[in-house]
Amino acid sequence: MSAQLSKELAAKWLTRSIPVRHGDTVKVVRGPNKGREGKVTEVYRRKWCIHIEKLIKEKTNGQQAKI
Repeated sequence: MSAQLSKELAAKWLTRSIPVRHGDTVKVVRGPNKGREGKVTEVYRRKWCIHIEKLIKEKTNGQQAKI
């Protein structure tokens, strides 16, 4: 699972994207949380999703779910 780099980082590393790892700082570019930043807490390769620190969704029963 890889993520696209910003223009500055792409110029520095001479590549467009790199694999996402635990602890990386990422910025959400699509969806309702667009523009928010945070650190990656978990990477689920089987589900093709990552969980980002401070991005939490409130469920209808009151529980919190990671996004």
